[in-house]
Amino acid sequence: MKLRNLLMTGVLVASMSTSSVAFAATQPTQLSHTASARLNKQELMLSGLLHDVAMVLNLDQTTLIDQLRTGKSITDIAEESGVNKSYLIAALISKEKDELDIEVNNGTLTLHKETQILFKATSQLSTLLDQTTLLAK
Repeated sequence: MKLRNLLMTGVLVASMSTSSVAFAATQPTQLSHTASARLNKQELMLSGLLHDVAMVLNLDQTTLIDQLRTGKSITDIAEESGVNKSYLIAALISKEKDELDIEVNNGTLTLHKETQILFKATSQLSTLLDQTTLLAK
C-alpha cells in the first residue's frame, strides 16, 4: 500500500540522510547485497516521493532535485512555489487516506487503526519535508 511505503520512505530517507557518509565511504563493490538492495529501495521510495511532490508543486522533478541539492528543504521549495506545508502534506496523503477508507469500509481495517496510521504518516512526512539534507551535496 502506498501509505505504508510513504511511512517507510520517511524512516528510510531520514536514516539515509544521516548515514549517507557511511555509504559514501564504502566502496560500491564492498556493499553487501542486502545493503545494496536497501539503498536501491530507499532511492526508489525517495524517487516516488519526489515525483509526487513535484506534481503537487507543479515543478518538473529535475528542478525539484536541483533545489534540494542546494540544501533547501521540500517545505522551503513549496513555500517558494506558493504552497504551504499543510496543503502539501494533505495532498501527498490524500490518495492513501482514500485507500485506507476503503479498507475501513470493507472491515479489513478499524477506524482507530486508520487514524493511527494517518497520524504517524503525517508526523513522519512533516519531519521529512523539513529536512535540508535529503539531496544536499
